Amino acid sequence: MTRVEHHRDATDYREAVRDLLALTDAEFHPPLSVRDGPTQTADLDGVRDSSVEGYVDSMIDQQFLLVLDGTTLAGFQSFRTGYDADALGAHTPATYASTLVVHPDYRRDGHARRLYRRLLTDPAGAGDPYVATRTWSTNEAHLSLLDELGFDRVATLEDDRGAGIDTVYYARDTAEA
Repeated sequence: MTRVEHHRDATDYREAVRDLLALTDAEFHPPLSVRDGPTQTADLDGVRDSSVEGYVDSMIDQQFLLVLDGTTLAGFQSFRTGYDADALGAHTPATYASTLVVHPDYRRDGHARRLYRRLLTDPAGAGDPYVATRTWSTNEAHLSLLDELGFDRVATLEDDRGAGIDTVYYARDTAEA
């Protein structure tokens, strides 16, 4: 039986978070191992030779919703509150879901949906009027989930992640959750 827990400090789960990100690194575009961190907005199509350690360093201070199966990390969503970005336009301040990942063995069980619903209905006391996120235009599973949950596409940055791969920003009013 899995459960979702909110952690303001996830340093006790740092190793498990790193291992899950390393396992799924190549599924992200660009891979997390070539990014500076979860809020990087420039040079997303750049090429670097790195590990996920730098990404973990820059995100571990965020809040986390963890999907736990006993003591096993099955997935997580990291987020920050009070987020503002030009691409979000009037959809700020927002609780910004920066990273979402579910272990391959736990996929198709509704965990990503549970994490977003929890964030929409109980944003860890943030009081932000919006929940926002971004992804890439070819991430069909994530895009479908965001549409299903009533998120609106609020911005598209064409070719931001390479030729034919856009960065897309989504937001949802928490009052409508």
